[in-house]
Amino acid sequence: MAYTWLTPKIDWNEDDTLEAEAMNRIKNNINYLVQELASMGYIVTVTSFADVTRDTKATDALLNTLEGDINAINDAWLVSLGYVELLEDWGTTGISYTDAIAWENNLLLIKTKIEAKATAWKLCGHPLIRCSSKSSIF
Repeated sequence: MAYTWLTPKIDWNEDDTLEAEAMNRIKNNINYLVQELASMGYIVTVTSFADVTRDTKATDALLNTLEGDINAINDAWLVSLGYVELLEDWGTTGISYTDAIAWENNLLLIKTKIEAKATAWKLCGHPLIRCSSKSSIF
């Protein structure tokens, strides 16, 4: 299944709650990033689970799965400047709107880095090789 990037919500506020739509968007964007990394030879294993519905409870296990998957992508890639690693015991603290902002921003940071590397790859064939803008391999 091909995933497309869904615009993250980065304007969460204290009145917002992590509903099914948001969890599914985050899950989709996780899968999108895994797909993009795989296309460049980076294999990341994430936990698979069914789409979240209105009746799905945001259990600490589900929250830890989402957070663990985001961390796995970041760890397989490179640590992103500005990345916020949370992985708390969601059962005791609950998730806040600031945690949701961190998740969405983390995904956006990783996506931005992937796009930059993909651009370098098209130009040089390898992200660590310096080359001019005239030397494209595509």
